[in-house]
Amino acid sequence: MNAQIDALNARIVNLGEIPEQFSLVAVGHVHTGSVTHLPNGGVFLSNACLIPPDSYANTIGIFSCTCGQWLWESVPGHIIGDQRFITIDPKVDGDVSLEDIVAPYLPGDEL
Repeated sequence: MNAQIDALNARIVNLGEIPEQFSLVAVGHVHTGSVTHLPNGGVFLSNACLIPPDSYANTIGIFSCTCGQWLWESVPGHIIGDQRFITIDPKVDGDVSLEDIVAPYLPGDEL
């Protein structure tokens, strides 16, 4: 990831597309949630998935994972501050009675 971020930033500088270089690269649904502070000063964040491995994940060798999502603070000059990994228990998350407490977001809902 360090080399890929360096290559991405070099392209930005060469093309003059964006005045600032990337300092955070985030990816999602990779079955392993992690935050890695890289030697080049960048941060790589991988968000876990919200569902346990399904039959497709099993075919690529993923049989278990910790379901959850990263929540982090970001302020000018400090892209990743305080952070917390919020673990999702698939059994509890599937409890539809909890939707009375926090309504699920549905595409098309106004934010």
